[in-house]
Amino acid sequence: MTATTRVPLHRRGKGVAAAFAGMVGALSLAGCGIQSSGMKVVGAAPTLQAANDVTGTGNPNGENEYELYFFHDHKLTPVVRYTSDPVTQEVVMAALIKGPNTTDTADGYTSAVPGNLSIVSYTARDQQWNYQYSMPLDPAAKAQIVCSIQSDLNAPSVGTLTADGSELWNSCYDYSENFGAPAYLPNLGTASPSASGSADTGSGQ
Repeated sequence: MTATTRVPLHRRGKGVAAAFAGMVGALSLAGCGIQSSGMKVVGAAPTLQAANDVTGTGNPNGENEYELYFFHDHKLTPVVRYTSDPVTQEVVMAALIKGPNTTDTADGYTSAVPGNLSIVSYTARDQQWNYQYSMPLDPAAKAQIVCSIQSDLNAPSVGTLTADGSELWNSCYDYSENFGAPAYLPNLGTASPSASGSADTGSGQ
C-alpha cells in the first residue's frame, strides 16, 4: 500500500534521482537530476524498459522519497512525498494528477495539472521516452510534469511532439525564467540546458 504525505523541505533527506515526461501528443525523455537547492547532474539515462521498471532509491526509514512540483506564490515549488512502493513514473504522475493534499492547499499550493488527466500510450527506446496524454496541456502543467519527473527519475530532456510533427525539447531548466523552476542542467555531456529545438516555456500562472 502506498502512503503519501508532505513534510517541510528542511526536514527531508537526500532526494531521489529519476525520469518521465508529458503533454499533448507525445513526450520524449532521457536523464537530469534535481534536488531542492543547488545543481545536481546524474548519470546516463536508462535503456529500453517498461515505464514501471524505473525506480527511485530508498531512505533509511524504509520508504522511498520523491518530489512533486506545484505552484506556490506563482512559482514552481517542490513538496516531498513518501511511498512504501518503488518510485515509478506511475507513482509520480498519479500523485501529481491527484494534486495538492489538504495540507498543501492550506499552505497555498495549487496545480495546473488536470485532475482527470490520463496517459493514453507510452513507448521508450534508449533516451527517447514518448508519452501521449488524454488532453492538451498548457505550459504551466507541462512545467509541473517535467520538473517532477526530472526530480525523481533520469530524464535529461522532455520532447513534445506537436501536431505538425515538430518537437519542442524541454528540461526543468527551461521553465526557470517564467515559472521560477530550479535552473538544473541535464546531463547531456554539454553545458546546454536543452537537447535541441525550441523550448515551450509559456508564462507564469
